Amino acid sequence: MGKQIEVTTDKDVIKGTFLIGVVANGQYYGGGYKCAPLAELNDGILDLCFVENISRLKIVNLLGSYKKGEHLENPKINSYLTYGKLNSAIIKFNEPTNVCMDGDKYIYSEISISTEKNALKFWLPKGVQLIQNSECKFFN
Repeated sequence: MGKQIEVTTDKDVIKGTFLIGVVANGQYYGGGYKCAPLAELNDGILDLCFVENISRLKIVNLLGSYKKGEHLENPKINSYLTYGKLNSAIIKFNEPTNVCMDGDKYIYSEISISTEKNALKFWLPKGVQLIQNSECKFFN
């Protein structure tokens, strides 16, 4: 059911068989799943959340916690997670794999993901200040 994946980040190499993997800029994805509860849209850092290959029974028992974004603190699920912050990653699959990016589906054997500082320029109303956070820590 899961896929064998190797993720090389700017901080670590993660290998394993994973049921689902998310690299996110924001906290939520499809249908309101709060997969990356520590993500901040304007910090320039991506959040990675990979869930190990677990049984269907465990999925049913843990899905609610994952959807609410409580999975990092939940001891029933966090032992099956790899969560971290990164600037770049190369994700290699052992076989061509369905990948969803912003709602569109693709098939890849390898993906390279990175952030680019100041890639987008915005005009802001007078008086609006941006809050920036540059601290980044990686943990399993």
